[in-house]
Amino acid sequence: MNLDSFVKQPLNIEKNIDVYLAFLSMTRTGFTSRLYNTKIPPFRFCMCNYRDGKGDWITLVEDQNRIGSFVIKEFLRNPATIINLRARWEKNYQLMMKRYSFYYDYDLSKLSEKQLIIWQKKFINFYEFKVSMPGFIDGYVFYAERRLSGLLQDFCKKNRISDFAGIFSPLTASADFSFINREESELKKIVIKLRRVGFNTDDKLADWLKKSENKKFNELINKHLKKYSWIKSSYRGWKEYTLENLEESIKHILVDIKAPESIVAIKKRKLALFKRYKFTPEIIAIARLTEIFVKWQDERKEFTLTFATLYDRFLREVAKRAGVDFNLLINSTSKDVVSLLSHKSNHNIIRQLKIRQNGCLYLVSRGKILRVITAKKEVRKILDKIYKKSESKISEFKGMPASLGFARGRVKLVLSSSDNHKINSGDVMVTSMTRPEHLPAMKKAKAIITDDGGITCHAAIIARELGVPCIIGTIIATDVLKDGDLVEVNANIGLVKIIKRYE
Repeated sequence: MNLDSFVKQPLNIEKNIDVYLAFLSMTRTGFTSRLYNTKIPPFRFCMCNYRDGKGDWITLVEDQNRIGSFVIKEFLRNPATIINLRARWEKNYQLMMKRYSFYYDYDLSKLSEKQLIIWQKKFINFYEFKVSMPGFIDGYVFYAERRLSGLLQDFCKKNRISDFAGIFSPLTASADFSFINREESELKKIVIKLRRVGFNTDDKLADWLKKSENKKFNELINKHLKKYSWIKSSYRGWKEYTLENLEESIKHILVDIKAPESIVAIKKRKLALFKRYKFTPEIIAIARLTEIFVKWQDERKEFTLTFATLYDRFLREVAKRAGVDFNLLINSTSKDVVSLLSHKSNHNIIRQLKIRQNGCLYLVSRGKILRVITAKKEVRKILDKIYKKSESKISEFKGMPASLGFARGRVKLVLSSSDNHKINSGDVMVTSMTRPEHLPAMKKAKAIITDDGGITCHAAIIARELGVPCIIGTIIATDVLKDGDLVEVNANIGLVKIIKRYE
């Protein structure tokens, strides 16, 4: 497929991702290569519209349909194909998490330039080929949401059932807690121990730990910080999980130690639906696949965040050795890094890094970079074909109900994690798609609305865990809503009403 034919087809655009090009290498391979050479088709062609730390990830809707329909048909034909593939990946994921500490503690400063190149090759090969990103998950989840919605609407109409959302939301709910919830659950156990010996919200954690009678808790705290040292990272690299971050979470738990809905309760709700209704085999297959893929996608996020953490630390060492500004190096490819460490064409590479930083199109296929387009006129010409102006006079719009409930509040647009501070308690968070770095804002939001979706998406999983009304897959939310707009979010039916525009 060439670029001209790509831009003419229906496209899925995940907008405003916090990203640097250097951390896209696993996504490049994972999305456009077959996982372990299985029959599940990959995306044929992907593009990142990159500019100064932000990117729009662009894929073909046709590829989503091809991947999603294949997965569902294969599961109906022989469930073991998907289950065994998942088990194989899970085994490698567990190995990855065990090796993480080894890589994290490795003192790269003791390696020569030649040894650093060897270290990079082994590290990237481990993540890229031994574990590997299951990029086809995105194809499945986007297609499965559309397919399940259509099948359920037909089912409800045929059986005169009015509560579509009351069926759709439980069927697509996660049967496992996310890594974010798992980390918080472990932290709650620490909080219980701290509270028993008198720690409260008035205490400063760093000072409290210095007291002789409390020093025994230092090991417990440091062990937790190291275990989850990757949890604040993103496609922009490593962000340290600090004692201050931990203290904020501990004090939040002390104020509100409410537990999320139990996994047992979620499973009981699903089982009750299966007993009550005679769903079609395809509806049952999608519901069961979604349980598998929700957990798989969550572990894939851990794959991404641990890679970003470790590769960030590697790039910082390279920046020192090569005398290159780290803020330029984050626009590099792995080949650029090898050249810089070998002191080959450094001037030309640095010039390219500066050009990419200002904006480029990053095109990938079959696990490789096809082109990096930096010429401004060519970039603008391509983007004009991809992006369409949104409609302006819209008073209401719909999406998929991901977490049920009703809320009214003022809109706050969160187009990147740097906008998290805008969200105050009672605000309606509007974003293209949530990611782990958005969690602080999500915890304050009264409701969440996203452009993008997918029944296993981060927004859907976390909103259910938080008990916050959430509508996903609206496509247009960030285009038609502005900061300060007063909206009603009816996540029971997937409807957003604009009550009053902010003037």
